[in-house]
Amino acid sequence: MVPVLLLGLFGCGGGGGGNGADKQFFYRFTNIIPFIKGVDFLVDKQVQVSDLQFGSHTDYFKTDLVEPNMFIDAKDSGTQEFIDSIAVEKQDDKSIHVFAVGVRGGQQNQQPEAQIIPVEVNRTTPQGNARLIVVHGYIRAAGTQTPNIDFLRSGQIEPIVSDLPFAEARTVNIPPGLYTFKARFAGLLSGDFLFRLDVQMLAGHVYVALLRGVENETGDLTPVIDIFEEPIHDP
Repeated sequence: MVPVLLLGLFGCGGGGGGNGADKQFFYRFTNIIPFIKGVDFLVDKQVQVSDLQFGSHTDYFKTDLVEPNMFIDAKDSGTQEFIDSIAVEKQDDKSIHVFAVGVRGGQQNQQPEAQIIPVEVNRTTPQGNARLIVVHGYIRAAGTQTPNIDFLRSGQIEPIVSDLPFAEARTVNIPPGLYTFKARFAGLLSGDFLFRLDVQMLAGHVYVALLRGVENETGDLTPVIDIFEEPIHDP
């Protein structure tokens, strides 16, 4: 992962002030677009992150709320061509995690186009449970349409997340414990295609379960359920 300027989470209070200068909004980036060199992320037309590699994510950045909106662009770092653009409304002490997903260029067909999606993250402490944000960025092989997915955990027969479309996310609370997570195509009763064994979920922590990779690919593009933790921020 290419080093980026991390502004951290210093002075994290909300509150006071009428002009938004002392209120904070937090955001970070993850890139899971395959087959390209990397992604540059621009915030309000200025480069914030350069050449973020597949499967990599940044720490949180912060900004004030003087301007109510923030504009985020993504570029192919190899060609400098634009991938996608979004506008985000800033909210006091809220966070977004911006994911670059989908496929760009090459011989791919019937696969989802590259795009960026802002996933809102509730980073307050989940009392007595773990909070899990499930993000669907898994891509089927060329010529095969990527389906919605069901996401399951050990100890339950029914999915904890059902019929999740590509490039969307859902948040669930689960009891602390050691779990196996798995994904299957939505509506099927069998045919799990992704597994993650022995995942420890701790009470009071926030996690992301990111489905990424490309069907039949190997190396960095091997399909996985990537589990990582989001920092807690209680105003």
